[in-house]
Amino acid sequence: MLKTVALSILFSLATTTVVAASAKEVKDVAAIARDEGVVRISIRSQLQYAAPLYVWFAKVADGKSDTDHAISFSRTQGMPLAGTNMTDSMPRYHSLPVGHYRLTAHTMMCKQLPPPDAVCFAYGNAVPTGRYDDRSVEFDVLPGQLTDAGEFILELPPEIDLGGAVSYKEAYKQMSSASIRWRKIAAPLDQKFAGIPSGPAPTVPESLRSNVTCEIKPKGTGMFYPFKC
Repeated sequence: MLKTVALSILFSLATTTVVAASAKEVKDVAAIARDEGVVRISIRSQLQYAAPLYVWFAKVADGKSDTDHAISFSRTQGMPLAGTNMTDSMPRYHSLPVGHYRLTAHTMMCKQLPPPDAVCFAYGNAVPTGRYDDRSVEFDVLPGQLTDAGEFILELPPEIDLGGAVSYKEAYKQMSSASIRWRKIAAPLDQKFAGIPSGPAPTVPESLRSNVTCEIKPKGTGMFYPFKC
């Protein structure tokens, strides 16, 4: 067992030697180094949690094998009563070293890269944790260019019916089957980054495309209930 943050534990019989670093958010082009590019990305969840969501991307060598380096992007829980949350679209801009990246893992609350078959526990309950094989979302970062990587949503499988009344306790249990899915960011580019060249579009397997169609959680959905749109 590996303690990661207060009251959260990442449990696995496997280990990982991958070096994971947090992506650096930038506010303008001046913050980009010569050997870096800009990545626009949005991280969100279909269910509001009281803990951050972490999504990892492995750096790939020669377009084939994962290297021992990975980058994490996170979305904090916010303060729903104050108007901030983790359910609405929120594009951000980050500087990343030049290279080829692919979606490799996600966890809720545990902020270390989960080894294969790992499970994160928080407050005594299992929270969403997952790894992705080599058929996942991929994107390239080119020097001085902007990669519109897209929106990555922790999303329930489409076969789960959210049309009826679902208690938060039931929804919380269902989210263990959630995985990261992709959709295009609808918001226009920030004008601070609109003038730099665009990099190639991400490669997205059909099985990982999102079923979510809205940018913000629909009105009338309870604060701690999974939204549907």
